[in-house]
Amino acid sequence: MNNPGEKRDFDIARFKFSVKNRNWTLYWCDRNGKWRVFDEVKPNNDISSFFDLIDRHPIFYG
Repeated sequence: MNNPGEKRDFDIARFKFSVKNRNWTLYWCDRNGKWRVFDEVKPNNDISSFFDLIDRHPIFYG
């Protein structure tokens, strides 16, 4: 149903923490629902560094 007032949740990004390397890796979801490493950025120990990228990169909303 197309109800503009209805709230819908979509997973657009996923983070995984490596205990061994002590860093976070960013993932994106493809059109088939498969999670893939977002390889335009290296794993990072500061998860907040990914937030701005997620907001502005079209792969997360496309």
